[in-house]
Amino acid sequence: MKRLIVAVLFCGVTLLSAASVPAAIAYDGLQLSCNSGTCPEPKSCGSWSGWYACDGEFCEEDPCAAGIATFQTMERFRSCTLADTSSCVEYEHYADMRHCGCF
Repeated sequence: MKRLIVAVLFCGVTLLSAASVPAAIAYDGLQLSCNSGTCPEPKSCGSWSGWYACDGEFCEEDPCAAGIATFQTMERFRSCTLADTSSCVEYEHYADMRHCGCF
């Protein structure tokens, strides 16, 4: 299975900002909206959650196969504690290639 890291034009890893972890994450197979979040330095963070699908599948050119493929955005999160002892949640995303072509 090919994996493509998401960022600008799907190159690199993107971390954005958000306030809380979605409560629905625990429900396997549920279609979630992607979140965003990063925490300012200095911070102390726990380990990353497992990856889960968010948002719908999308079609995009596949730079590896030089064709069109269907991708699914995958997301994971971790909780962090900031220097002032407040809490923050970070999210990380990548695009998982599901299959060649767009159906």
